[in-house]
Formats: sequence, C-alpha cells, structure tokens
Amino acid sequence: MVSNEVKISLYGAASIVLLTIANVLESASYLSLVAIIPIIIILKNSLSKKTGYWQWPVSLTLTLTVTYLLGQLITSQPISFGILPYAIGLSLVTSLYWLVSRHLNSRIGLFTVILFWLAYDYLILSVFPDYSVYFVINSLETSAFLPWTHSLGFFGVTLWALVSNFLMAYILFDPNTEYNIKMRWLSLIYATLFITAPIWILYFWPSSQVGISFDDMYRHYHDLPIDNLLYNERGEWLGRTSAWVAVLIVIYSLVKRKVKK
Repeated sequence: MVSNEVKISLYGAASIVLLTIANVLESASYLSLVAIIPIIIILKNSLSKKTGYWQWPVSLTLTLTVTYLLGQLITSQPISFGILPYAIGLSLVTSLYWLVSRHLNSRIGLFTVILFWLAYDYLILSVFPDYSVYFVINSLETSAFLPWTHSLGFFGVTLWALVSNFLMAYILFDPNTEYNIKMRWLSLIYATLFITAPIWILYFWPSSQVGISFDDMYRHYHDLPIDNLLYNERGEWLGRTSAWVAVLIVIYSLVKRKVKK
C-alpha cells in the first residue's frame, strides 16, 4: 500500500511536470488549465481531514520553484532565485484560507484561495513588477484565443486557469479516502464544457477586440510605449478588486475571531 507521503510526492511531481511542459512548449500551454490539480487535491485532503495544514504551502512553494528552475534549465535561460520569495509569499497568502474558513461561512470555500491568489499577484505587480515573470499562468498569455481579456484585463487569464484547476480538483477529489481521486465522468464532461467555453465561443464567433497581454503590462510598468490604450482602464481592475475584497475578508475574519473570544 502506498503511503501518504509517497502520494503527496507523486502529486507534487505531477504538477511540476505538467506546469513545466506548459511553460516550455507553447503548443501545450493549455495544460496550465489542469496543471495544479494534483496539489489542490493535497489542499482538499488536508481540509477534509483537518490535518497537515503545512502540506499546501510546502507543496505549492516547491512546485512553483522547481517548475521555474526546470524551465530555465531546459530553455537555457539565466536562472533567478527570485522565484523562491515569490512562491513562499503566494503560499502564505493563500493559506489565509484557514483563517477565513474558521471564522466565516465555510461555504465560500476554496473561492477565497483564488481571491487571495489574484490579490497577491496584483500586489506583486504593483510593488515588484519585475517579479511578474514568475506568475504561474504566464504560459497561457500567448494563446490566440484570449482577446476576451480586453474586458477582464491582464488577470482574466489567471482567473480562468485557477477556476479551471480548482473546479476540476473539486470534482475529482474523493473525501472518503486519503489522497485519492474519483472519476465522476458526467461532472467532468460538464466542467470541461464550462472551462473550454471561451475557446469554443471565440473559435466559432471570432472577436475583433485586442486582448490585454503580458507585454502590455511589461511596457506599462517600464515606461515603454504601449499600443493598447485599454490597459490603464481595464488592465488590472480584476486584480485590484480582488485585493480590496481580500483585505475586507481578512479584516472581517479577524473581527469575528475577536468577538468570539
């Protein structure tokens, strides 16, 4: 029988392999839509069993760090260890989920992890824009099917990928076992149709709108000429809104905690 420690290691390795392929091969960038499902299952298991709260931050930090370093080695690019503080920060910020779930309605569930993730990336972009190269979903930015970011902004791609990963993990996770998955085929089909809807809509009904790209963001923060005039208006509204909502949720959770004492 495979031990839980081995299962955790295998799940982490699976996410590393999928994310690395998505980052290195442009044609495989859509793997980002499912690449972090394995480590989300680690999170789901620790929440279900109310044990091993350290597993999520450690797994996420190692996955992001190793994935970035592998990608740089494979593509013969200079290695920067700035990925480590970025990954540690993201792991700690998303771990605020436990504070929220303990003192607020737990039904908001893993949505808060997505919210904290978007808020953290926005904070990093605002304070340390050069660290944006470490954003997990950057590989999807090259997709030809993303002109809809003219409405959602630069963080629309991140939201799409996170919702995809968390939704799939929610469907696959089996709460009755330790670190196992359960194939719910009908739910998986519905979820796949929902997740890939932006691709099919734009494939059959092409849009003339120009999406907001990583290059637009880079130029904006480095005072370079930018052709997409929508960036100032819509480029970061999703990340900025997420940051404000995340702050309000944390403050409210702390107040509730104080009142309960």
